[in-house]
Amino acid sequence: MVSEQVRPLRFHSDRAGWSSKIPNFNPQDIIDNLRRLLKGEELQPMMPWYRGFTGPIETTDKPGRYKVSGIIKLLDDNVIEITELPVGMWTQEMKEFLEKEVMGTDKGPGMVKDYEEHHLEHTVHFKVQMRDDKIAAALAEGLENKFKIVNYINTTNMVAFDPTGRIRKYNSPEEILTEFFHLRLEYYQKRKV
Repeated sequence: MVSEQVRPLRFHSDRAGWSSKIPNFNPQDIIDNLRRLLKGEELQPMMPWYRGFTGPIETTDKPGRYKVSGIIKLLDDNVIEITELPVGMWTQEMKEFLEKEVMGTDKGPGMVKDYEEHHLEHTVHFKVQMRDDKIAAALAEGLENKFKIVNYINTTNMVAFDPTGRIRKYNSPEEILTEFFHLRLEYYQKRKV
């Protein structure tokens, strides 16, 4: 999926003095958890999710922090293929990174000899030819790190209005879902009467 379409939702208000960043979650996971609440069952933890994103989203050692990686692999001795960028990274950002690596610096040539773009409307596809003398170091460091296709999503700044209209910081998406569930259930009951 072209990364421009999967930016995380962010809010910031200078006047109110609060900010919020709530990642996307899979609608099916939300529905399943709402059904669990209706049955009085325990909720299942939800992971951030972005429609069309094919890279891995993994938990980390830090609670509320998720590692989001693009997809990169070695095709030949010195050809790398990038078929997904992490959530929040634009295709143009990767292109600029590759351009800098082709140009090099005063200290010497960059790690990239040349690259090609084969993107489609909803996919990212770079083929990168590495310099022969740079591929071993890139592999040793890890292609993911060398090409900077790792981002992190945090659920530690999820601030929203609670049912009473006050700004509240939530500790988990399940906490937001539970509060929403009880509020909606109350209004459904009022509507029935």
